[in-house]
Amino acid sequence: MSPNAITTDRFAGASFAHPLGTDQLGRDLLTRALFGARIALTVAVISVSAALLGGITLGLFAGYGPRWLDNILLLLFDTVRSFPTICSRWPW
Repeated sequence: MSPNAITTDRFAGASFAHPLGTDQLGRDLLTRALFGARIALTVAVISVSAALLGGITLGLFAGYGPRWLDNILLLLFDTVRSFPTICSRWPW
């Protein structure tokens, strides 16, 4: 369904045909929300997949690799985790 498709159901509530209802022109709100969020969803899926692939790879290297590699990776990750995270609340 197109996000701009206009139906006769104006201001309809949630139903099986329109799970989030419709707006003042009869456009499906779920379709419009997904259409608007497609870039954000694409970026999220790619970044989570890359993090998962990298984490599994490093975990396998640390688990099945030599002991010295495990110690180096542990030192690296502990160093990264020792820095404080950026606060979401700015001082101004």
